[in-house]
Amino acid sequence: MGKTLKQYCSEVDVWEDWRDNYKQFVPQFINEAIMKANWEDWDETVFYEFFERSSDQCVSSLKQGYFTKDEKQTIKSNWSKIAPLLKNIAQNQDIPQWETYQKVKKQIRNFTAQDRRAATNRLIASLQPNLLCTIVNEYHLWALFAKLKEHSSDTIPDFIGGNWFINSHNICCLFQKVLQPQNAMDIITYPWEVLQHLRYIEKKTNRYEHLY
Repeated sequence: MGKTLKQYCSEVDVWEDWRDNYKQFVPQFINEAIMKANWEDWDETVFYEFFERSSDQCVSSLKQGYFTKDEKQTIKSNWSKIAPLLKNIAQNQDIPQWETYQKVKKQIRNFTAQDRRAATNRLIASLQPNLLCTIVNEYHLWALFAKLKEHSSDTIPDFIGGNWFINSHNICCLFQKVLQPQNAMDIITYPWEVLQHLRYIEKKTNRYEHLY
């Protein structure tokens, strides 16, 4: 029988810079999305962090798979079609907006050469810290579900193929239930860190077994 999720969380070193940047910027993302209809009206630094930056961004680093320069320009040119959807998401911090998520996804897809799923997921996750986790890549999120089911003694929800939003919400709720933070933003690093921790444990175990 594996350890509990809470035990695995206690074994990771919290990435404090990441957590602190997240806690600094995400409330500003939410405020700007609610208050500003045009991207040009956003605080320049906040908009850069929210949309322009690909790597080392406060929610999730996407060195590959992010919007191209041309795609970013096209999205900004059509911001009036996206802004009301982002505002709706930002205004609802306690209830998942399933239909609105899909509308954002559909709109963004109109402006990209290929389906930038992780990049789109990140925009949405940037606005709902209580409801969505920071693993915006679907493969990595699936890997977390699979490894928790294999290694944890907790009851882990089933992974639902093809729906990042439901899976992200379920993982977010699971970590909140286990860790019970006063502020959900205090634990946003844990899903990724636990995934990396479990990968390390598996790698170490496999290496040990190969010695015999």
